[in-house]
Amino acid sequence: GKMERDFEEQATQHILSLLRKQRGRKIIRCLAVIVAVCTVYMLILPAITMSNEVVCGLEEHTHDEECWTVKTTGPQS
Repeated sequence: GKMERDFEEQATQHILSLLRKQRGRKIIRCLAVIVAVCTVYMLILPAITMSNEVVCGLEEHTHDEECWTVKTTGPQS
């Protein structure tokens, strides 16, 4: 009867709201992972930059192309 239909309607609405909440939680979890990865990357980046040693061997100056290429001698005879 009418009471059964009301109950079915309420059950359907309840299930739908649970599914919506689950989807929302998944989205929040994904965003949290993205934020964590970006934060770790931003913290590691300065260390990576500092460990890049240049091969020019000069005191502090503005680097040009020669600083980043390894100088090699010609073929040995």
